Amino acid sequence: MPPKSKISVSNIDWKANNHEKTWLLLKEAQKDQNYVLLFGLQKNQKTTKDSKIAVAKRIASVVLPVQYAQDQDVAGSRLKGKADEFCAWGWSLDTNLPGIARSEM
Repeated sequence: MPPKSKISVSNIDWKANNHEKTWLLLKEAQKDQNYVLLFGLQKNQKTTKDSKIAVAKRIASVVLPVQYAQDQDVAGSRLKGKADEFCAWGWSLDTNLPGIARSEM
């Protein structure tokens, strides 16, 4: 059986359609079941049995449906990388983001 073909990073255009994928990633990341593993525990949150990559794959199925259909592992990995970029930049999802309020999730 031939190995799965891997999608390239260039196939994910995070800036397309006014950063639509980026905003969707932020919206999905703010959901409690996703936030805990991607950005750490907050007050009154409990740990989860999911792994970080499992959460990234779950979000990728929503944010990157085309890439997820091609290869779930690569889509999850690319999405996790983007989420890690947000952490490296020092972004806090508890700050006011246009059109997205964590308390509304």
